[in-house]
Amino acid sequence: MPLAANGLFLKTADYTYEVEVTYQLKYIIRSALIALNHINSPKDFIIDEFPNFVQYYRFYLDHIFYLLGQINDRFIEKWTKDDELREIKHEHILLNRGNYRFTEDEFAIISKKNHRNLIEHLDERNLSIIKDKHIVGGFNVIFPDSDRGLVESVKQNREYYPYILDLIENKVYFYDSQAKGSGASTFDIDLEQLKAELLKLEQRVNNIDQFLQDVF
Repeated sequence: MPLAANGLFLKTADYTYEVEVTYQLKYIIRSALIALNHINSPKDFIIDEFPNFVQYYRFYLDHIFYLLGQINDRFIEKWTKDDELREIKHEHILLNRGNYRFTEDEFAIISKKNHRNLIEHLDERNLSIIKDKHIVGGFNVIFPDSDRGLVESVKQNREYYPYILDLIENKVYFYDSQAKGSGASTFDIDLEQLKAELLKLEQRVNNIDQFLQDVF
């Protein structure tokens, strides 16, 4: 368009691209917020579709991090060996970051993709746990009424579980057996902070969407 200054836009040849990105981001962000709501406020009539509560929560949690990967792809550059494609993506990401005022400082969780990558390649992490620990890893949930001793055991043995949803603290605990570097194997995602980032980005996307409709 692009965003030349706060509230000042210039219509350029990128207009069609910006309409498409705005449309996609509105859908993706709202979908992630809906999935978060299903975790924070479980729907009994949907839970009945699953064999147990754990599968219900995993279904929505996996979907959230898949959607975060989709958002991330529009703001964070990744290396590709195709020079022409790399230049196009570089230009589009710069345009997106300017239009929606996206920075890593404001959107710390969305800017990372390690959580999405862990879930996407969960089979590899589980194989590492089976080989090294001789147990079956995977996903776990800490419920408000979970036994306190069991909760402490789960938290102290995070290397047994690639990711854990804590419904008491409203956090997700990750353990990446394939991470490189000191301290890289464990990290947490605060779902309240994630919600705040999504709502902030959604407002900026909606502002652009309204401008596109009103002016052009």
